[in-house]
Amino acid sequence: MAKLRVSDVMTRKPKIVKPNISVEEGAKLMLENNIGNLIIEENGILKGIVTEKDFVERVVAKGLDPRKIKIKDIMTKKIAATILPDKDIVEAMKIMSKHDIRRLPVVNDNGKLVGMLTSNDIIKVQPELISLRLDSLDIKDEKLKPNRFFEGECEICKNFTLLERIGNKVICSDCKYNKLY
Repeated sequence: MAKLRVSDVMTRKPKIVKPNISVEEGAKLMLENNIGNLIIEENGILKGIVTEKDFVERVVAKGLDPRKIKIKDIMTKKIAATILPDKDIVEAMKIMSKHDIRRLPVVNDNGKLVGMLTSNDIIKVQPELISLRLDSLDIKDEKLKPNRFFEGECEICKNFTLLERIGNKVICSDCKYNKLY
């Protein structure tokens, strides 16, 4: 199989917003576009990223009014990493694992945003790379391990769905229920 480049699987037109929109407006945009993040830019400069998790942790869990809070107040300002579009997706997944992130802004040689790459984008085209992502998980509480679900290809039925680790296998709930492991 030929090596895939970031540009082969990235989203070419990520949703970009201004920092002064409300969290409510941002949430509506994410819902309308069926996406899990927004890129915040101002004057052509990447200012930050906001994800569903940011909405939950920084607004909903604190009981704040999403109509009154601005995206700039909850966005992650320090972008952990970026990648060039001509890089290999294996390298992208390694960067994501190293920084424990699921989204990686794609920038050109001048640092201008040209796309967004998610771990799900990569796993859809190369499911075997999920092991790179699993290796980065640092689960200290053994009780949590069976309840960790993630997307990928079931090792038994080969369906792309939610999975969990059972022993040394990564399987879907159907195969688990039918005890095919």
